[in-house]
Amino acid sequence: PQEPPRAEPPEGQVPVSGAEQPLTDFVATLALENPKGLSGESIEQGRRLYITNCAMCHGVNADGDSFVAQRFSTAGDKPPPSLRSDSISQQQDGALFWTISNGVNRMPTWKALLSADERWALVTYIRSLQ
Repeated sequence: PQEPPRAEPPEGQVPVSGAEQPLTDFVATLALENPKGLSGESIEQGRRLYITNCAMCHGVNADGDSFVAQRFSTAGDKPPPSLRSDSISQQQDGALFWTISNGVNRMPTWKALLSADERWALVTYIRSLQ
């Protein structure tokens, strides 16, 4: 959130690394499967990304206990949830990917700052916690 917006490529440009399909349909996103799998390497990648990008809100232990969560509660706003909760563990991988990509409530969108591969690594890490 503290980085400036990234410039979009000019109209008609051809991507050289492959283009990510836009996530415009939540129901279709539910059917997506995590291409990373639950390997140690992808869990570690997700853990590093989590500590850098998510821990300040969801807590170092992903339990929803953080300074930011306390501030949200004090202000009467819904705090970031524990990523170890049943409500999160029951969500499909595609739903978690959607939320990380597009944000929800006060959670920002991460699709401009993290690649699809990095967002899937976060899904893998969240799964490893449950």
